[in-house]
Amino acid sequence: PLRYKVNVELDCVDENGNPYKFHRENMEYALFAICNASYYGGGFCPAPGSKLDDGLLDFTYVDPLSLAKAVPIVPRYSAGTAAEYAPDVVHTGYTVGGRFWSVDDRPLLGNCDGENFDYTEVRFKVEKHAMRICRIKEQPLRYAAAVFVGLCIFFCLLSAARQSPSQ
Repeated sequence: PLRYKVNVELDCVDENGNPYKFHRENMEYALFAICNASYYGGGFCPAPGSKLDDGLLDFTYVDPLSLAKAVPIVPRYSAGTAAEYAPDVVHTGYTVGGRFWSVDDRPLLGNCDGENFDYTEVRFKVEKHAMRICRIKEQPLRYAAAVFVGLCIFFCLLSAARQSPSQ
């Protein structure tokens, strides 16, 4: 099965703007993405409703699942419809900051705006009005988002070499 572990603590906001904490230790998952734009590399769309200027980061995470169950979800994840297709395993929300840290002090493998990283802890937060973004009025915002992805943290620990034999 596609299964990884991480500790997570997020400052979240629900659909009505009410804050809440998302805290999990030893959280098992297959994929975790935090995005300020709808798309990231390869045309994947984990956050179809994401807006660059709303002061929120969208997150999507996928529960552990077998390869057989993952295969039909991948094209829907790419199209931005995975949460509707498989709401039992694909979860979404909004965050303004938080942290991820390693369960076993080994580095987390991730990607931020096309750059790979491997840290034992990652902290992030939204800084309102910290950057001005200009876009051409004739272009839809989703194209501007595709050009300027900004921050897309894609936590998918794909390296089996980094997992201990006991997991």
